[in-house]
Order: sequence, then structure tokens, then C-alpha cells
Amino acid sequence: MTCKCGSKRIISVNGKTSDMCQVRYAELDVSGYVPKLAGIDTPKDGYGDYVQYSFCADCGQMRGKFPLSDTAIRNALGEMGRPNNFLEVNQMTCIVQFPTKKAFKERVMSDPGRVYIEDPSIFQPRYFHAVDMAVWQREVVTNHPKRSWFAQITRTATGFKVE
Repeated sequence: MTCKCGSKRIISVNGKTSDMCQVRYAELDVSGYVPKLAGIDTPKDGYGDYVQYSFCADCGQMRGKFPLSDTAIRNALGEMGRPNNFLEVNQMTCIVQFPTKKAFKERVMSDPGRVYIEDPSIFQPRYFHAVDMAVWQREVVTNHPKRSWFAQITRTATGFKVE
């Protein structure tokens, strides 16, 4: 192997993370499988426990396909796992005004700015739209006060997920 600078002093690094790879990018701090990103791809399938990368001992240039777009990085991290600063589930079930889970999901995917969510907590009530949710914020919602669970909405690095 030869670097773009002409050096043949290339250092290769291989490692096994056991599902504990941590990656930080912008506001994201994610742990999980190794993401498929140029320069740190796992050897065979692109995802998993193995990290493999190489760099030049003379100029420090990391080998790989660069530059990486913001979208490509966020997509890879979105598939990687849950963030370290992630609240698994909010303590209070929130209220939404949709007759069915299907109608709720369709609106979240098509126009999250028109999805109004109300947290009726007596201590710290919150009122917000889906677009106001932080990346990796998850809320449990219901469409009726006597119903404890209706759906979960999660804001991911690339959009929303409704389960």
C-alpha cells in the first residue's frame, strides 16, 4: 500500500468491540455496532463488532473514501444503535389527538410539524410538536386518557420512527 503522499509506511488497525462501539458526531453520541463509514468499515459485512482502518505514519492521512456527507454519517449512526444520552421512555404517557395509530403514523411521517403532543404531568407539563423533539427523544403516546399505551414515537438521526 502506498499513501497519496508517497509513503509506504501504512499502519493498519483491527479491533473487536463486542457491540460497544461509541461514536460522537455533532450533537450525537451513539453506542452499539460499528457503523458502516468510510475508513472504519468492518472487514466483511460492513456492520458488527470489528473495526478496521489504516493511516499513513508520515502524513497522518486516514485511508478511505472521503469526504463523507452529513447525511451519510447520520444514516450510519442512525442504524448503529441508541445514543448514550438517550432516555428510554418518558415517565408520563403523552396525549395526541388521532383516531388511530395508522393516522398518527401517517401524519408524523408526512408533516411532523402538525403533530401536537401534550404531556399532562402535574409537575412539569409539556406541550410541543413532533418536530420539536430532540434527536433520539422517545415518547409514549395515547389517544385516550384511560388508555395507557397507543404508540411510541422516536426522533432518529434521519427522521421519525413510530412503533
